[in-house]
Amino acid sequence: MWTYFRSDDVEFGVPDGVPGTRLKPHLHDVVQVMLLTEGSRQVTLGTATVCIEASCALIIPAGVVHVAREGAWAGFNAYVEPDGLSNSAARLLRIESLPSWIGEKVEACLGQHCYALLDLISDAIPIWEDSRIEPFSFAAADTSDWPESREGQIRRYQREAGISPYAHMKAAQLSQARRRIAEGESIASVAVDLGFTDQAHLGRQFKASYGTSPGRYAKG
Repeated sequence: MWTYFRSDDVEFGVPDGVPGTRLKPHLHDVVQVMLLTEGSRQVTLGTATVCIEASCALIIPAGVVHVAREGAWAGFNAYVEPDGLSNSAARLLRIESLPSWIGEKVEACLGQHCYALLDLISDAIPIWEDSRIEPFSFAAADTSDWPESREGQIRRYQREAGISPYAHMKAAQLSQARRRIAEGESIASVAVDLGFTDQAHLGRQFKASYGTSPGRYAKG
């Protein structure tokens, strides 16, 4: 399970213990910063795979499909609006020394350390960067050079986006649901507006992608 805390500037996601279940590939409409204090995580961004180790931060641009292979690690995720980072290209950064507040409870750090977190990232040493990793557009699959057969289109979409067209569509819907729930909309109305069968259907998909229920997330 994951617990989320929000302020006006940033959202933090913290695992409750060691996450044992791998989440489904998903995306966010904000920039995600994965920061590790212990252990390691292997993360796939689209079709690229990167290993994050302690004292490193991975920057995932908004809209990029990703999934982590969970293991023994400690740290947190931070979610920042794209204009909060001067460069949101996919990057892996090494931080020379972690400040003491990194080890404190994240909910105590929300407003106080949002800008400190951004400063920490800006001062880190880049050890990997790929500006080609960017959101895959649904429109990219509607060009003349794509295969004519449905099966061929799905295979190429999977190869280039790292996810099937249907799974990509559902991931985009869930990202919209997440933002709207964070903004205070009722879970039931979000489920109806975004085409989920019912609130329970949204709940199952939400938990599989984000590691918590919509109700628990709404309280963040």
